[in-house]
Amino acid sequence: MALVWKRALDLAVTLLFAPVWVPVMLLGMAFVALVSPGASPIYVSRRVGQFGRDILIPKIRTMVPDADKIGSGATARNDPRFIPGARFLRATKIDEMPQFLSVLKGELSLVGPRPELRQYVDLYSPEDREIILSVRPGIFDLGTLAFTDLQAHLGEGDAEAIFLEKFAAKKIELRREYVTQRSFWGDVVILMKTPVHIFASLLARRKA
Repeated sequence: MALVWKRALDLAVTLLFAPVWVPVMLLGMAFVALVSPGASPIYVSRRVGQFGRDILIPKIRTMVPDADKIGSGATARNDPRFIPGARFLRATKIDEMPQFLSVLKGELSLVGPRPELRQYVDLYSPEDREIILSVRPGIFDLGTLAFTDLQAHLGEGDAEAIFLEKFAAKKIELRREYVTQRSFWGDVVILMKTPVHIFASLLARRKA
């Protein structure tokens, strides 16, 4: 049964900050429609959710149409599939804002293991699957804090190879850690730290 405190926190925070994220989301969608016309500014990705079920995750589109058919699920810093402004939308997490609507509908939580593509979930051990997929996935998690700007970590080479070699196992470890230790105050801390990490990541980009 879903934890009552978790659903209450999801609704309270999402509705409280709606005057901020709703207009920013709409501006992001309008920008994508302007710089990359001819396709929806919203991209829907099929991911693996609670109990291994497929779920649909909406994002503001940051790549050319049908990008998933012409490349891997990991993206390097110089990925040729990016549209103008994509790196800013991703670095600020503006592209993730449509997922707040999924939180309101109860399909996602604000904090929880990030839902992965099926091809990466297939790498989980049976124990990993049992633990990580036992809870509702979220927009933010410990991996969001550890790898706020994952594209910068992936560099400009073979993004998928680098991700699988250096980051996949650590992200699985952090998801397990979250599930086994989750608490109300733990979620609050992640929500408070996330914007700080995003801002720090943006400053690091400017200095790079």
